[in-house]
Amino acid sequence: MEHCAVSANDKAFFAEDDSGTIQNAVDHARAAGCGRVVIPRRCARTGEDKWIIRRTVRLPSDIHVVLDNCFLQMADGAVGGFFCTENFTENGERLGERLKNVTIEGIGHAVLDGGKPTGLSEANEYERGVPVALNTPILMVNVEGFSVKNLSITNQRYWGMRFEFCAGGIIRDIFFDVYKDRRNQDGVNLRNGCHDVLIENIRGMTGDDMIALSAIDTEAGFSGLESYPFIVPDQSWDIHDITIRDISGAAIHHPLVSMRNHNGAKIYNITVENIKDTPQLHPVMREADFGGERYALLCIGNNSYYRTPSEMGDTYNVTVRNVFCTLSYRVVYAQSTLKNCLFSDIFASGKCRHIVSVMPDGWSAAHSGVSMENVTFENVVFSADPDAPPSALTAEPDPHATVVDFQIMRDTDRVDNLYFNNVTLENADCFAEIAENAFGRVHIDCGRIVCKNSDLTFRAVRTKGTTQKCWGDEGLTPDRY
Repeated sequence: MEHCAVSANDKAFFAEDDSGTIQNAVDHARAAGCGRVVIPRRCARTGEDKWIIRRTVRLPSDIHVVLDNCFLQMADGAVGGFFCTENFTENGERLGERLKNVTIEGIGHAVLDGGKPTGLSEANEYERGVPVALNTPILMVNVEGFSVKNLSITNQRYWGMRFEFCAGGIIRDIFFDVYKDRRNQDGVNLRNGCHDVLIENIRGMTGDDMIALSAIDTEAGFSGLESYPFIVPDQSWDIHDITIRDISGAAIHHPLVSMRNHNGAKIYNITVENIKDTPQLHPVMREADFGGERYALLCIGNNSYYRTPSEMGDTYNVTVRNVFCTLSYRVVYAQSTLKNCLFSDIFASGKCRHIVSVMPDGWSAAHSGVSMENVTFENVVFSADPDAPPSALTAEPDPHATVVDFQIMRDTDRVDNLYFNNVTLENADCFAEIAENAFGRVHIDCGRIVCKNSDLTFRAVRTKGTTQKCWGDEGLTPDRY
């Protein structure tokens, strides 16, 4: 009930630490049928403008937690996050319990700070016997009707937010700030079984994907410790009907938005709009020190992390529009399969070298390649920088600036009805580069193509340095090849 609220500063809720105090307030709100808990700026128990969290606060159904200009920080050495739904347990026995109406909302400047690193990561969670997923600041599982709004998440020890099998949600007005002193600092992870979710106005800097749609860990124990399963029985693994909009920031070495699915799970009916890469928040940090450059603004598909790879038709109906790419190596990094998709109103310049590309040369060819059906790019302005420095992402000292880069493809890959229209190019070395083993199975149609450089020709390249076809430059309308 929204007409009443309890304060975590009520002395009746005081416990031996701040975590216990907040948990007592949550438990009382549920028992009293109130449903609203306010965490003020000052912690009355300690007299500090800080709340130290030693244990994750567990949230029931019909709860609305308000963070009123407050600062919550993880305690040194503590393993856990700030909030999780109460149906997430070590043995997974309550995952089938569907919760409803869970809200975490900030007022003013509300901060969740990860504090000092603990050293726990995906690289050592088995050795330590503690799943790193526990370090997620906000974790929700199997919830119908949820929202997370107006928060700053800083120095998180793992992903910023994780949602599994959640539906009917809003994630809005979130600011991330990291220093990349710990592994895998994703922003928002919308994972298996999530659908009908709006994600908007996400800003700042993350140490990995800023927003990830991931339907890949579709078996208990496939990722993370088996003692902490995330699979909800009798629910679909598919991720669908997701809107992502107004995204700006820096994801060090990673895309702002990624979509990955395998093992029979599908991703479909996805809209991404108004997305822009921006300079990192801390100029003193060099991206080369943390794994290299940003390899893409968007990543769609994945050729790893699976037991059964995705098939044609598993990723479809993806619409992306209003894209501004100046600091990422490519606009779209495509892998696996893609069907019935539209990319429109794309503006690329600066460090960008490709509009759509597979795995760059110099990386493992086993992770490269894509199959497409009915994919359209329209209203594209690509102004390549002729003086761009060599990239750490490719073995070539001076990689070509191209609209299409399919230089490394699998023998099973096929591209049908990849269509480009109303494309304006400047300083591009060629239109497309295609691997020799895929030549004849890549079919590209073009409508209006305009080149601003009179001395530039368009050519499709089988392999490096081998021209298969050349066309004129102004008003290009090539045949299929």
